[in-house]
Amino acid sequence: MDKSFWKHVHKTVQKFDNYHPLARIIIGTGLVVLGVIGIILPVMPGWIFLIPGIILVFPFTKKWFGKN
Repeated sequence: MDKSFWKHVHKTVQKFDNYHPLARIIIGTGLVVLGVIGIILPVMPGWIFLIPGIILVFPFTKKWFGKN
């Protein structure tokens, strides 16, 4: 993927930095759960929910696993 794609992703993630962290965790976790359900069920595409959910929750994973 080219650099412009990653710049766009970084801009999008920065927009969500203003939201309350608990709201990001709840929404991101909900999207990840929907994505996993979508992977299991053939009716619903899972990646549409999984990727945004991971993007929302990713900044908190370093704190959860004790990495600074």
